[in-house]
Amino acid sequence: MTKAIYCDCGLICRGDSDEELLRAAEEHLRREHPALAGRVRGDDLLAMAVEVAPDPVEDDASPSAGVPLAVGRDGPIASLVMNRPASRNALSLDLMRTLRRELDAIGADPSVRAVVIGSAGPVFCSGHDLRELHGADEDAARTIFQADTALMRAIRELPQPVVARVQGPATAAGCHLVAACDLAVASPQATFAVPGPVMGLVGATAMVEVARLIGRRRAGQMLLSGAPVSASTALDWGLVNAVVPAQELATAARAIASGAASGAPGATALAKRGLHGSLEGPIDDAYERAVELTVRTITGDEAQEGIGAFLARRRPTWRGGGTGP
Repeated sequence: MTKAIYCDCGLICRGDSDEELLRAAEEHLRREHPALAGRVRGDDLLAMAVEVAPDPVEDDASPSAGVPLAVGRDGPIASLVMNRPASRNALSLDLMRTLRRELDAIGADPSVRAVVIGSAGPVFCSGHDLRELHGADEDAARTIFQADTALMRAIRELPQPVVARVQGPATAAGCHLVAACDLAVASPQATFAVPGPVMGLVGATAMVEVARLIGRRRAGQMLLSGAPVSASTALDWGLVNAVVPAQELATAARAIASGAASGAPGATALAKRGLHGSLEGPIDDAYERAVELTVRTITGDEAQEGIGAFLARRRPTWRGGGTGP
């Protein structure tokens, strides 16, 4: 059986043996993601591999083209499907604001008992739209990261439970989005990464939620190495609640949402609020510190070089003449 590793750029590395798969994956990293080349262990790459049919069929069930966010309803369960597959469902400023508006409307609708957030295409979310950050000044960067913070807070403050349905890579702000949701279910193709420093960035906003879920040591491993972790590792670490076969993902997400919505609406809202209130440290203070730290660095030479190198698919050149890994 052919094996494949799904990448956050929407491509997959395929091979009929572990050796062939590793060669394809390592070549892909060198060509498409030079900042990560040589930084991901072979064992970790193989842990992300899943069996696939030799000639996979394209999924044509995505929402209509041109609609950045598809909103659906199945009884008491609302669904929000990010629909920018060509951009790997990057969180543009417009998409973040659209998500926030829909969440505000859902929060005011007592007939909605739970929410599932998913996306179209092979990638769950590749993070912020780097084209909006490349060349951004401090005001523009602050606007983007304040919108990010507002979106994650809206999920946290929503009275209804929110479930992330993760079919593929969730990177940077995409990983943040998964962590901000109350619950998460993933397919074996899902991977999770916060590659901040390897791109000259900080990754501070994502770590506000991620570190609270998985702890300082594991968060440090993700942040400082930039290497993705597999769905099975994310399950072990508590970043997701379940890993199910890809064909069962939608059903599992709805089942988890239905279970979370089975209690009294008022009690569910209070329970959710109490759960978040019991977590260590004031999250508002953490977000304020994270936004300021990110804004101060996003306009700096390292961040702009890292973003530019990523967009140009080349190795970054850091100050002093050295190149990135």
